[in-house]
Amino acid sequence: MNDPLQDQLADLAHAAGAASDGLGESTVRRVATRVRRRRAARQVGTGAVAACAVGAVAWGAGQVQGASSRLPAGPTAPVSPAAPVTRPPSASATPSVEHPPRMMLWEKYFECGEPVGITIHSRPDAGGLVLAADEDLSVTLGVAGDASVTATVPTAGTFALVGDDGAVVGYLYPDEDDLVETDLRAAQGDTTRLDGGVHLVACEGADIPAEAVAWPFVQATVRSTTADDEGRRAVVVAADPRTLDLTPFAADRGTAGLWAPVTILEARTGASAGVLEHPVVELDARTVALQVAGSSSCPPIPKRARFGSDVIQVVVGRADDLGSCTDDLMPTTYVLAMPQGFAPTDAPTVEVIHEEQIG
Repeated sequence: MNDPLQDQLADLAHAAGAASDGLGESTVRRVATRVRRRRAARQVGTGAVAACAVGAVAWGAGQVQGASSRLPAGPTAPVSPAAPVTRPPSASATPSVEHPPRMMLWEKYFECGEPVGITIHSRPDAGGLVLAADEDLSVTLGVAGDASVTATVPTAGTFALVGDDGAVVGYLYPDEDDLVETDLRAAQGDTTRLDGGVHLVACEGADIPAEAVAWPFVQATVRSTTADDEGRRAVVVAADPRTLDLTPFAADRGTAGLWAPVTILEARTGASAGVLEHPVVELDARTVALQVAGSSSCPPIPKRARFGSDVIQVVVGRADDLGSCTDDLMPTTYVLAMPQGFAPTDAPTVEVIHEEQIG
């Protein structure tokens, strides 16, 4: 009989990020760029960006080449894909949770700047789970042999991108941190498709090629499995590597990879600042209005920004020549000019990032 308290504690531990809770500390330090991409026929809304995002719209996907949708060999032969019963993930997703930075299990195999730590013949034990990558950058979980597995998984797979020297240069990373529970039984031919959106994350100093070998993988928490006696644990399940066309991601980058000083057209502090619930983009006026809060004697100011086709990121911080600040808290609204040559077809969303959060 299951101990309810034990299950609750295990669930809490899992919600702390055993399966998919964002990039680990060692990877975050090396992350340089984060690029969003449109996914055909479907919009995927993001959660807050790690660096205090005010708002963002993320779109997942791209095109893939050289794909094989066969499930890779697990400890025993995988179930036959003939006429499988496909079970979608549970509709009740675990909400995203803010977690302390730490090394994720998957970084053991796919760490920024390091060679991939597995081969197609030496995959890590995955508690009976196997993975296949689909044509649209979704992935499908199945089980090997006659196993039955209950696991908590992210809503999308991750793709580790490998450069010409064999080292990881970036990732196609899930837009959302949500988790779902799935039950897979080989006897019923069960599979689970994870088709959430993904975005490009580049390792620091790395150039993302137009085409790259990618390793699809999912970090999951196995809650129960008949494949072995090890019990509940985090596992990394990897599919066969494939070649991905990354041109759509690069084409959507615009100037998003280049930070540039901002031009402040107007600054209103205090009662005259008004109230802005969200940043306001005026394409006709070629301006962006955003509101920040801080000391009236030294309010935070926009310092630099980068403009992508569907997102504008603005870094704010204190002026360098200011001393101590008063303890009062006042709103300041800034109106920023869009750079020459920036001409999005639709109003982009705006992220406000505090400089102490990105170093």
